[in-house]
Amino acid sequence: MTTDTALKQTKSPKAKAIAARLSAVQAVYQMHMNEQKAQSAIEEYLSLRAGMDVDGETFIEPNGALFQNIVEGVGEKHGDLQQTIISLLGTKEGRKKPVEPLLNAILLCGAYELLFNDKTDNPIIINDYIEISKGFYEGREKDMVNAILDKLSKTMT
Repeated sequence: MTTDTALKQTKSPKAKAIAARLSAVQAVYQMHMNEQKAQSAIEEYLSLRAGMDVDGETFIEPNGALFQNIVEGVGEKHGDLQQTIISLLGTKEGRKKPVEPLLNAILLCGAYELLFNDKTDNPIIINDYIEISKGFYEGREKDMVNAILDKLSKTMT
Protein backbone atom coordinates (compact mmCIF):
# COMPACT_ATOMS: atom_id res chain seq x y z
CA MET A 1 0.00 0.00 0.00
CA THR A 2 1.36 3.40 -0.93
CA THR A 3 1.55 6.30 1.47
CA ASP A 4 -1.10 8.14 -0.57
CA THR A 5 -3.48 5.17 -0.27
CA ALA A 6 -2.88 4.91 3.48
CA LEU A 7 -3.47 8.64 3.84
CA LYS A 8 -6.75 8.45 1.91
CA GLN A 9 -7.93 5.55 4.08
CA THR A 10 -7.24 7.45 7.29
CA LYS A 11 -9.28 10.38 5.98
CA SER A 12 -12.20 8.33 4.66
CA PRO A 13 -15.61 8.84 6.28
CA LYS A 14 -15.73 5.11 7.15
CA ALA A 15 -12.34 5.25 8.92
CA LYS A 16 -13.39 8.37 10.82
CA ALA A 17 -16.70 6.73 11.85
CA ILE A 18 -14.93 3.62 13.15
CA ALA A 19 -12.44 5.83 14.99
CA ALA A 20 -15.36 7.76 16.51
CA ARG A 21 -16.98 4.54 17.74
CA LEU A 22 -13.74 3.27 19.26
CA SER A 23 -13.09 6.65 20.87
CA ALA A 24 -16.65 6.73 22.23
CA VAL A 25 -16.20 3.29 23.81
CA GLN A 26 -13.00 4.48 25.46
CA ALA A 27 -14.63 7.70 26.68
CA VAL A 28 -17.68 5.85 28.07
CA TYR A 29 -15.35 3.41 29.84
CA GLN A 30 -13.45 6.40 31.24
CA MET A 31 -16.74 7.95 32.42
CA HIS A 32 -17.54 4.76 34.31
CA MET A 33 -14.11 4.30 35.85
CA ASN A 34 -13.66 7.95 36.88
CA GLU A 35 -17.32 8.75 37.64
CA GLN A 36 -17.01 11.45 35.02
CA LYS A 37 -19.72 13.39 33.18
CA ALA A 38 -20.04 13.03 29.41
CA GLN A 39 -19.02 16.59 28.53
CA SER A 40 -15.87 16.35 30.65
CA ALA A 41 -14.89 13.05 29.02
CA ILE A 42 -15.53 14.47 25.54
CA GLU A 43 -13.42 17.57 26.15
CA GLU A 44 -10.59 15.57 27.69
CA TYR A 45 -10.62 12.97 24.93
CA LEU A 46 -10.67 15.47 22.07
CA SER A 47 -7.96 17.66 23.57
CA LEU A 48 -5.59 14.92 24.72
CA ARG A 49 -6.16 11.77 22.68
CA ALA A 50 -7.77 12.40 19.31
CA GLY A 51 -5.22 12.08 16.52
CA MET A 52 -2.38 11.40 18.95
CA ASP A 53 0.82 9.64 18.01
CA VAL A 54 1.70 6.33 19.71
CA ASP A 55 4.87 4.46 18.85
CA GLY A 56 5.26 6.40 15.62
CA GLU A 57 1.70 5.78 14.43
CA THR A 58 -0.88 8.54 14.39
CA PHE A 59 -4.37 7.50 15.40
CA ILE A 60 -7.09 8.28 12.90
CA GLU A 61 -8.88 11.50 13.77
CA PRO A 62 -12.45 10.47 14.72
CA ASN A 63 -15.61 11.95 13.27
CA GLY A 64 -16.06 14.49 16.06
CA ALA A 65 -19.82 14.91 15.65
CA LEU A 66 -20.46 11.15 15.79
CA PHE A 67 -18.10 10.72 18.76
CA GLN A 68 -19.78 13.52 20.68
CA ASN A 69 -23.28 12.29 19.79
CA ILE A 70 -22.57 8.77 21.08
CA VAL A 71 -20.88 9.85 24.32
CA GLU A 72 -23.50 12.50 25.13
CA GLY A 73 -26.29 10.10 24.23
CA VAL A 74 -24.93 7.32 26.43
CA GLY A 75 -24.49 9.85 29.24
CA GLU A 76 -28.08 11.11 28.92
CA LYS A 77 -29.75 7.73 28.44
CA HIS A 78 -27.42 5.54 30.52
CA GLY A 79 -30.10 4.10 32.83
CA ASP A 80 -32.47 3.14 30.02
CA LEU A 81 -29.65 1.71 27.90
CA GLN A 82 -28.35 -0.31 30.84
CA GLN A 83 -31.80 -1.76 31.50
CA THR A 84 -32.15 -2.66 27.81
CA ILE A 85 -28.81 -4.49 27.86
CA ILE A 86 -29.69 -6.35 31.06
CA SER A 87 -33.03 -7.46 29.63
CA LEU A 88 -31.37 -8.63 26.40
CA LEU A 89 -28.76 -10.62 28.32
CA GLY A 90 -31.60 -12.68 29.77
CA THR A 91 -31.30 -15.35 32.41
CA LYS A 92 -28.85 -17.64 30.59
CA GLU A 93 -25.94 -15.32 31.33
CA GLY A 94 -27.45 -14.60 34.75
CA ARG A 95 -27.19 -11.11 36.06
CA LYS A 96 -25.71 -12.14 39.39
CA LYS A 97 -22.52 -10.38 38.37
CA PRO A 98 -22.35 -7.25 36.21
CA VAL A 99 -20.89 -7.21 32.72
CA GLU A 100 -17.21 -6.21 32.81
CA PRO A 101 -16.93 -2.38 32.42
CA LEU A 102 -15.18 -2.29 29.03
CA LEU A 103 -17.58 -4.81 27.52
CA ASN A 104 -20.44 -2.83 29.03
CA ALA A 105 -19.11 0.36 27.40
CA ILE A 106 -19.09 -1.40 24.01
CA LEU A 107 -22.67 -2.58 24.52
CA LEU A 108 -23.86 0.84 25.74
CA CYS A 109 -22.40 2.64 22.73
CA GLY A 110 -23.72 0.04 20.30
CA ALA A 111 -27.19 0.06 21.86
CA TYR A 112 -27.32 3.85 21.79
CA GLU A 113 -26.42 3.96 18.12
CA LEU A 114 -28.88 1.26 17.14
CA LEU A 115 -31.68 3.08 18.92
CA PHE A 116 -30.84 6.67 18.00
CA ASN A 117 -28.59 6.79 14.91
CA ASP A 118 -30.80 6.69 11.85
CA LYS A 119 -27.99 7.75 9.50
CA THR A 120 -26.19 4.39 9.50
CA ASP A 121 -27.57 0.94 8.72
CA ASN A 122 -27.79 -1.39 11.71
CA PRO A 123 -25.54 -4.13 10.23
CA ILE A 124 -22.73 -1.57 9.82
CA ILE A 125 -23.11 -0.40 13.42
CA ILE A 126 -23.16 -3.97 14.73
CA ASN A 127 -20.13 -4.98 12.67
CA ASP A 128 -18.10 -1.99 13.84
CA TYR A 129 -18.76 -2.80 17.51
CA ILE A 130 -17.89 -6.46 16.92
CA GLU A 131 -14.58 -5.33 15.40
CA ILE A 132 -13.96 -3.02 18.35
CA SER A 133 -14.57 -5.90 20.77
CA LYS A 134 -12.05 -8.03 18.85
CA GLY A 135 -9.47 -5.33 19.50
CA PHE A 136 -9.86 -5.75 23.25
CA TYR A 137 -10.81 -9.40 23.69
CA GLU A 138 -9.65 -12.73 22.32
CA GLY A 139 -12.51 -14.84 23.68
CA ARG A 140 -16.23 -15.04 23.10
CA GLU A 141 -16.96 -11.44 24.05
CA LYS A 142 -17.34 -10.56 20.36
CA ASP A 143 -20.07 -13.20 20.14
CA MET A 144 -21.88 -11.60 23.08
CA VAL A 145 -21.64 -8.17 21.44
CA ASN A 146 -23.01 -9.63 18.21
CA ALA A 147 -25.85 -11.47 19.96
CA ILE A 148 -26.98 -8.55 22.12
CA LEU A 149 -26.80 -5.90 19.41
CA ASP A 150 -28.41 -8.19 16.83
CA LYS A 151 -31.23 -9.00 19.28
CA LEU A 152 -31.74 -5.29 19.90
CA SER A 153 -31.85 -4.46 16.19
CA LYS A 154 -34.46 -7.18 15.62
CA THR A 155 -36.70 -5.76 18.35
CA MET A 156 -36.74 -2.47 16.44
CA THR A 157 -38.14 -3.84 13.17
